[in-house]
Formats: sequence, structure tokens, C-alpha cells
Amino acid sequence: MSTVSPGAATATAIVREVRARAVRVPMPEPHRTASGVIAESPLVLGDVVTSDGVTGHGIVFTYSTAALAATTSLVQEIAPLGPSLPDCASRKLKN
Repeated sequence: MSTVSPGAATATAIVREVRARAVRVPMPEPHRTASGVIAESPLVLGDVVTSDGVTGHGIVFTYSTAALAATTSLVQEIAPLGPSLPDCASRKLKN
């Protein structure tokens, strides 16, 4: 994994790959809400890999396990659109 230090020279990197995976993380202490007890945290974990080898990571909290598949699919399906959109932030990243 590469890191970019503050003050490093500015370079333009192109997004080469976007990965997304759904996970359900057990909570150490379940949380009670008006709609029930939440015993796990449904998350979509994402990785973005650039042309210069830098990998970024992100997390999407979905509130419900029912939304995991759709949210994961959305992240995966939207990624290829980045290079085709003229001013899309995901097309080129400035370090």
C-alpha cells in the first residue's frame, strides 16, 4: 500500500479499479432503537486503486442488511462511469 505524505509533489492519478464488498460486523453491545435491537453493523467496504498504486478505502453504513446487496452493486456499477463523465472527481485524483 502506498501513502502520500503532506507536501508531496502534486501528480495526477487515474482511477484504475474500484472494489466493493458487503460485510456485517457484530456489535460488541447490541443497540436498542424504536424499531428493534441492532446486533450488527451492515457496511459496504470500498477500495479505490489509482494508476500510481495508491489505494484509498471507504466505508458506507447502510442501516439495514436489506440494503447491503443493492448498495454494494451501486458502488461497483457506478465505478466504470467515472472516466466517461467530463468533470467527475473519480476520473482523475490530484494527490
